[in-house]
Amino acid sequence: PAPAVSKAEKELGPLLLDDGCQVLSTFELNKIASLTYGEIVCDDIFELIEKIVSQPLDFSPVTIQKTLVVMKHVLIYGSEKCVNSGYGIGKFVEGLMNFNTVLAAQQKQGASAFFQRLQGGGVDRGGPVRDAAKAVHELLKNIHELQRIRNESASQNSLVPIGDDKVAFITDDVRYFILKKKIEQQAQIEIRSNLAKSEGGFGGGYMTKDGKSV
Repeated sequence: PAPAVSKAEKELGPLLLDDGCQVLSTFELNKIASLTYGEIVCDDIFELIEKIVSQPLDFSPVTIQKTLVVMKHVLIYGSEKCVNSGYGIGKFVEGLMNFNTVLAAQQKQGASAFFQRLQGGGVDRGGPVRDAAKAVHELLKNIHELQRIRNESASQNSLVPIGDDKVAFITDDVRYFILKKKIEQQAQIEIRSNLAKSEGGFGGGYMTKDGKSV
């Protein structure tokens, strides 16, 4: 029979392991934080987090980045046990502050990656992972500051804030896609605006950036 899937894997698996999931809402993150108040589930959550951050060669940069984002969130909004569990895997997080996808590929692929490097191949995509790791490390390096942040962030009405569908995390690739779309839409609006201002249709002029008609 197939091994039983833990509640943590059921909730976190689709969010962390699917590279197609590149946006996380505050509701999703707070739902994970609320699960940490169950002691067994909290252990399962950190077992999955530890598996990913301790074996970065086995997972995509997006998965590692999302895992660190979740870890930071539960350190602030999760149960007190999250703090102890976080310290337990802090050394792996610290190692990810120097994560480099090109070097990671070389470690994993050996000789084939060496020849790829000689040919000038490979682009480091580890920046977002390094930034996320530094954010978690900042929390872990000062227990008193972390407790202050936890106290200030605690919800007065529930274990964790309810959250909503607002974006709490988004990958750089999605940010770039959205920005590109916005630029394209703005360009179309300006073109339509300029055409509307021209009195004679084609040849009737257009508006320059400084507002002068040509």
